[in-house]
Amino acid sequence: MFNPILDAFGDNQGAYDDAYNAFNQQAQRYNPWIERGNRASDLAFQQYQQNAQNPTFQQDAIARHWQQSPFQTQLSDALTKRMNMNAANSGMIMSPVAQDALNKQLNTQTGQFQQDYVNQGLDQYNKSLGGLSQIGQSGLTALDSQGNLITQGIGARLGGSISHNNAINRLLGTGANLAMAYAPSMMSGGFTSPGGTNYMNTPNMSYGAYSPPSSSSTFNIGGY
Repeated sequence: MFNPILDAFGDNQGAYDDAYNAFNQQAQRYNPWIERGNRASDLAFQQYQQNAQNPTFQQDAIARHWQQSPFQTQLSDALTKRMNMNAANSGMIMSPVAQDALNKQLNTQTGQFQQDYVNQGLDQYNKSLGGLSQIGQSGLTALDSQGNLITQGIGARLGGSISHNNAINRLLGTGANLAMAYAPSMMSGGFTSPGGTNYMNTPNMSYGAYSPPSSSSTFNIGGY
């Protein structure tokens, strides 16, 4: 709060308080990044820990969701027609040998489809983990920046307290010096002018000293 008396003695607490509020507002802007980074770091840690305990967990989880796509079904049908046609041309259609060869080709093709699906899933999974790590790092960077602003804000608040205390001490010191300068003559019933002349402590005294009347003297015209 502005105080004209303390301000005259160098109290800049208001300015320091404004600086503290500005630093605090800037620091709060980092909160969303910090919170997002914390969530990402926690999730990434859980995934890394899970993979360390069971390296094939993610691979198995991806494979369980695989289903042959319509395009892959067309490829399998085309393979079947081609091999049956070859078997028919050689007189081996519907023979156990032809059927066994067809099944092996279909299984190989299906296995490749599934492996491609798992590999693509693992690639996306690893990219996601990398993204989580980057978000976590961004949160850590934001936390470091926020810490610097908070530290500067604390410094501003401390500077304001020091400025306020210094102003009070200057005010008290000035009052004490004035009291010491006038206290001795005031206690004796008068005060000393800058020229060194002692005067009585009376509201009627202005310029000269008072001379009591006598048979041979009169009032000092300069006294009253």
